[in-house]
Amino acid sequence: MVKASGEDMRTVIVRSTVELIGEIGWSEITTRKVAQRSGVNNALIHYYFGSKEALLREAVLTLFGEEFERPLSAILAADDIFTGLDELFEAIGELDMTQVRLVALSEAMLQGVRDDVIRGWIQQVLDETVDRLAALISAGQNAHRVRADLDAAGAALVIVGLIDALVLYRFNHPTLDLEPSRRAVHTMLAPQE
Repeated sequence: MVKASGEDMRTVIVRSTVELIGEIGWSEITTRKVAQRSGVNNALIHYYFGSKEALLREAVLTLFGEEFERPLSAILAADDIFTGLDELFEAIGELDMTQVRLVALSEAMLQGVRDDVIRGWIQQVLDETVDRLAALISAGQNAHRVRADLDAAGAALVIVGLIDALVLYRFNHPTLDLEPSRRAVHTMLAPQE
């Protein structure tokens, strides 16, 4: 049996923590439960992370980095903002809202209300997302594909807020029809005729 390196063991522990956050909730997490899930000694968790709070924060940071980068990459890889948003709406519609990582993400966002460090990370991710979308909208305006009188940063903030709301809405309404929202965003961005 090959022994996992320290970095690999940290990854196993963080992934186990994310799973547990999604399965049992933030407030029920203990280092013992994480150790049991990870197949490690409880002391190893304290060795790597120092405290339960530090472990939970690292799990959140990892989760946000992974979950937000994928949809953003799809938007940024698209030829234009409209195609990217279409792909994003399609991805939101295909989300399995019972997936443990999505439930953990919602738990983490709620925890951000109570934890200044987590709130700062969430704010940074959201600010970067708004900035990246605003740049795409500006590029569309320069190519005369997006209405010129639209404030790019304001529109990007509205779109990020809408996406966030639609994902949260889908937790309670898994069959939500996203097509009207997709069309509304297209209408907001399209040049006036």
